[in-house]
Amino acid sequence: MNRTQKSFCPILIILCCLSCSIFAQVSISEANDNLKNGKTALAISQFEQIIETFKDDENPNLDSLISAYEGLQYCYTVRFKLDSSIIVLKQAEDYFQSIGDDTRFLEFTVPRAEMYYLMSKFDEAKDIYFEALNNNNLSRDNRKRASLRVANIFMGKANKEKAYEYINIALDIAIEDNDTSLLGNIYEGYASIEMYFGNKNKALDHYINAIPYLKGQNKSMILSSTLRRIGNIFEELNNLDKAKDYVKKAMDVAKEYNLKKEIASCLNISGRIAKREGNCEKAIELFEESLPHFLNSRIVNNALSTISDIALCHLNLGNIKDAEKSLAQADDLLPKATVLNHIIAYHYTKFKFYIIKNNKEKATFHLNECRLISDGELGPRNVLTFLLMDKMYHEKFQNYKEALRASNRYYIFRDSINNLRQSEMVFDLEAQYKKKEQDKEIALLNNENKLKAERLSKQKITIVGGGLALLLFSLLSIFVYRLYKRVQVQNNLIKSSLNEKDTLLREIHHRVKNNLQVISSLLALQSKYVQDPIALAALKQGQERVHSMALIHQDLYENQDMSGVNTYNYLEQLCENLFDSYNIDEENISYNLMVEEMILDVDTMIPLGLILNELVSNALKHAFKDDQRGKIDIVLKEINNQIHLEISDNGSGVNDLSDIEGKSFGYELIKAFSKKLSAEMVINSENGLKIKLLISNYKKAA
Repeated sequence: MNRTQKSFCPILIILCCLSCSIFAQVSISEANDNLKNGKTALAISQFEQIIETFKDDENPNLDSLISAYEGLQYCYTVRFKLDSSIIVLKQAEDYFQSIGDDTRFLEFTVPRAEMYYLMSKFDEAKDIYFEALNNNNLSRDNRKRASLRVANIFMGKANKEKAYEYINIALDIAIEDNDTSLLGNIYEGYASIEMYFGNKNKALDHYINAIPYLKGQNKSMILSSTLRRIGNIFEELNNLDKAKDYVKKAMDVAKEYNLKKEIASCLNISGRIAKREGNCEKAIELFEESLPHFLNSRIVNNALSTISDIALCHLNLGNIKDAEKSLAQADDLLPKATVLNHIIAYHYTKFKFYIIKNNKEKATFHLNECRLISDGELGPRNVLTFLLMDKMYHEKFQNYKEALRASNRYYIFRDSINNLRQSEMVFDLEAQYKKKEQDKEIALLNNENKLKAERLSKQKITIVGGGLALLLFSLLSIFVYRLYKRVQVQNNLIKSSLNEKDTLLREIHHRVKNNLQVISSLLALQSKYVQDPIALAALKQGQERVHSMALIHQDLYENQDMSGVNTYNYLEQLCENLFDSYNIDEENISYNLMVEEMILDVDTMIPLGLILNELVSNALKHAFKDDQRGKIDIVLKEINNQIHLEISDNGSGVNDLSDIEGKSFGYELIKAFSKKLSAEMVINSENGLKIKLLISNYKKAA
């Protein structure tokens, strides 16, 4: 080889590498374009060809290989072939491990763990995350992602210590990197952990830390509700200045974006703050301003507590007749109320009303109602309310001994949670009680002198009888103690088993809800690459159907009773979500729930919820013209071993019922689920559209 040939070879090699690089970039660009245009199968073929072309080269283009592996894995993900996605990620790991590129190897390890996480294979995901976290070459971004996921896995397993251990790792790295985009997620993660375990006070700090990042994301509804929740927690802690500050911030956001529900909630909390400050006139104004929204939106629990607060303010002002009118309105709402905190507020107000009226019988009734409710684990605030009622009751009806005990219980408990000194009122009661005890003691001494002679004559009989009684009592005590210990051991075993079952059931429903949210997220992700408006509408309907099922599992793991789903609560939340989803102004279109409260089994509630989702969505989308004031009526009741479901609207209806036969996927879906429930369907298109289902195959929760 001559000198000219030798000098020409390096140039030729450079030109070949450059041409390969250009070819790879063009091929990857074409594959990505096909993926964006919905030609996923063609994109998969192109990515596979790029991988086969470059991975066997002596000097492969690693950046092109990474792009090809990532593109191929994404193709399978958007097609919901998660197993194939995992295989691609594992092939990429094996390749980069074979060439000794540990950094690029780890870039595919964390995504593979996330695929297992999406498939709810949490143990497999956890093992891979641990392997990655123990590798010093793991990038900081992937270390943060892996730590957050592991923390969430441990939260689902009710392991708070481990959840905190790993979310702390993510926080430390994010602070060092000044990663503001992730810090919001981390603080929300802290708040979620504390709320999951019922620690509202600790969640408060995390919510406050998350606020700047929520503002940066410009999520008005979430920001307003977060600020309002912070204000609510401060109000419960009796820090009224901070409560007013955060409620005002929440109100400003709600008014800026015309969030009617948030405005009403902020007015309600402001009323409670004014009541605590002793300004009952202002409190009544604020409560009455918020009340119409709760009544119009059928938010029964909030309406009940608001009316109870109005009545209580009237009592504090001495307006007995006005208080009585408000309580009569609250009586009508009580049967539909489900939240125990609001029910306790109602009984407390009724109790105070009858204390003022000197009606001992009815005051006793409402005291006992609160006693039964407060026996559950409902937090110190409700227990303190009951103790206050107990104290007021005995003071009112001059049971001094019981009043002393009730006062001691109330003030000791209050001091333990508020760090306050015991009131002087206890000492006044103690003085009255001691005086009565001294009078009793004098009377007992006089009687003792008269009975002394009789005691001496019966002393021997008493000693013998007492000895026998003591022996019998000792034997009986031993027997009862052994029986008690045996029962206690059995009760502990049963309680442990029930707690374990309850935890497992909550974890299952938590995972199912997470999986449904993942599916909803994947549908949202897919919609970014779809241009066809019909396809986009279909994806949105799919998200709504998935969300209607997620609501059921969320309701199950958040409530104490996981045996079934409350029909009224579920329908109320479903309608609220659909109205928010379609951005419906309640002044233009309203809905009316006439629902009999039942606790239905999950297997019944899922198809029923999907049917309701289809019918209400269809009414919101198609029933009403722009200038028409619409109304949707929903009736659900049980008659003669059948559930009667009727949904009607005053919209335009349909010209010919045959138009929807076989031409609407939603209608076919309703027919399929109606068949599953053995339901007879009747459709009437006079004066709007009315669909009635007579359901025979249903099951109530045990």
